[in-house]
Amino acid sequence: MPYISVNLSFNVPDEKKEQIKSALGNAITLIPGKTESSLMVGICDGYDIYIGGAKKEKAAYVDVKLLGKASKESKKEITAEIFKVFEKLLDIKPENLYLTFGEYEEWGYMGSLL
Repeated sequence: MPYISVNLSFNVPDEKKEQIKSALGNAITLIPGKTESSLMVGICDGYDIYIGGAKKEKAAYVDVKLLGKASKESKKEITAEIFKVFEKLLDIKPENLYLTFGEYEEWGYMGSLL
């Protein structure tokens, strides 16, 4: 039950959002037991992002939420992959991208607590 939230500081066409969604679907499989078929992705563009007090024209914040814990090694792998994806698809430099992880023991799905 992973969820990846993406906030972008600029507007992105729908076809580019599809590319991001697909790339994140591939990246999530770097975490054992996680699949694209259970992944939810939210993409919010046109979002104001400030780093060091300065508004950034090309920046992103990515938050990866997981049911359960992932190993540090798999989080390192997916972090590297996500940074590559955002630089390749959107030309976002690594210094303008923040990524966080949230790991949860409880997750609601289809009306039940997992």
